Amino acid sequence: MDFEQFKGTLHKLATELEDLWIEKELYRNLIVVSGTLTPDALKEALEKTLADPQIRKDTRDRFAEMWAALDETGKAAWIEDLLKNPPPSGKPN
Repeated sequence: MDFEQFKGTLHKLATELEDLWIEKELYRNLIVVSGTLTPDALKEALEKTLADPQIRKDTRDRFAEMWAALDETGKAAWIEDLLKNPPPSGKPN
């Protein structure tokens, strides 16, 4: 993966995170304004949800392709760096 592809991937990721943040803020504000939950009760519910291992697993499954792309990008960059460096001279440092 070249640098431009990497930048594109990061741009997509950042845009997705922005969209999720906006959506989260909308839902949070609707919940608080509607009187369904207080800000403290909402925070408590969020903490409980974030700590739920099944929800965490389901979310990780949903984002598995993103994690795979990030892993692949990291491996490709590592291999590219290895190929750019000259082989060791065999002399101790």
